[in-house]
Amino acid sequence: SSIYKASMLPYYDMRSLNNYSNVIPSKVHGQQLMDGGIVEFAIGSKLDISRSIGFKSGKVYCVAPVVLGDDKPETYDFWAVGVDCCSGSHADFSCANYNDPVARGGLRLMSEGDRPFYRLAVQQAEAAYKIKASFPVFFEWTVDPSAKVEQWKRDGRSRFITWMLSFLVYQSFLVTSASLAFAKMGSS
Repeated sequence: SSIYKASMLPYYDMRSLNNYSNVIPSKVHGQQLMDGGIVEFAIGSKLDISRSIGFKSGKVYCVAPVVLGDDKPETYDFWAVGVDCCSGSHADFSCANYNDPVARGGLRLMSEGDRPFYRLAVQQAEAAYKIKASFPVFFEWTVDPSAKVEQWKRDGRSRFITWMLSFLVYQSFLVTSASLAFAKMGSS
């Protein structure tokens, strides 16, 4: 059903993975967070827009590495991603929360369909900026990832209750209409 796919499936997917907090991008490698769903990076972490890039294949798949301050990590394994929020021709990543100074969290990309395109964008960044990304992990950059996941659950429950009550009203109307129709036929 659409309620499950829109709200509850992302919620359950994210909750089936681990949460990590205070992750320092230059000290932790992507392989260490393979099971991470919600990741809160250390205070001072930000997107390195100067090393962002996009790969175009119908849409533009945009990536920007997550760094702590001005650190230059040995390997850039954590990437914020988005679609059609950069030009693809130069470093101008402007996806969700890219300029929010409070944002330092990520929700793991769960969509298998987009991952190969983001990987190609990272390969372009490696070539263009002469950096290394040993095991890139992709995230939606956000202010409070845990709150967003909990909002999916609240939205799913709210939609479910709304549809159940709507169905109850509809069924009541049908039963009432049928009862009145049969009562009218019985009295004639």
